[in-house]
Amino acid sequence: MARFSQVNGELVPFTSAEETARDAEEAAWLADTDKRNAQALLEKHDAKGYTRAWETSVAPLVAAGTLPEYDKTIYDEKVAARAVVEG
Repeated sequence: MARFSQVNGELVPFTSAEETARDAEEAAWLADTDKRNAQALLEKHDAKGYTRAWETSVAPLVAAGTLPEYDKTIYDEKVAARAVVEG
């Protein structure tokens, strides 16, 4: 599908170089989707009080297997999301 830019109120087709640059921008955006989603999950949990300090404080409970299942699910989600974000 051809892309256009607007110049002086008129639609002008992208040049070959502009098409290539835009394709690269879109590919980079798509490649970064998992990282953006993981970051959004971390921010959602942080806003609910499940911060990194919370992760640290419950780690011994996770290791002992005594953390309630709901909190364990959140802990596991955060650990997995952090691995994606921090690479």
